[in-house]
Amino acid sequence: MTFKHHTDAPVAARFQTRNAYYIVGIGHILTGEVLEGTIAYGNHITLQVNNEEVSYLVTAVETIEYMTAGTSETALILELIEGDNKVNYLEDIAGEVVDIAAAG
Repeated sequence: MTFKHHTDAPVAARFQTRNAYYIVGIGHILTGEVLEGTIAYGNHITLQVNNEEVSYLVTAVETIEYMTAGTSETALILELIEGDNKVNYLEDIAGEVVDIAAAG
């Protein structure tokens, strides 16, 4: 699998991914660290998966604080806007740096 940002939108941020989850009632969650730029509602991530594009819309940006470890990370709440909803492609990019495209 390869990842890329939308070709018609500039890159808003680079994000170092750590984990990906799906929580019923909330949606897809991608955690990690913002390396460059700013992530906001309306930004998106596009992945190239077997010659198909899979796109997620950023619907919220939250901070997760781990009190016992004294650390925190950024959580992106995402909505699938293009692709197969039966597969969580985000799990495959955990540990990778991805481009977050600016809202178009």
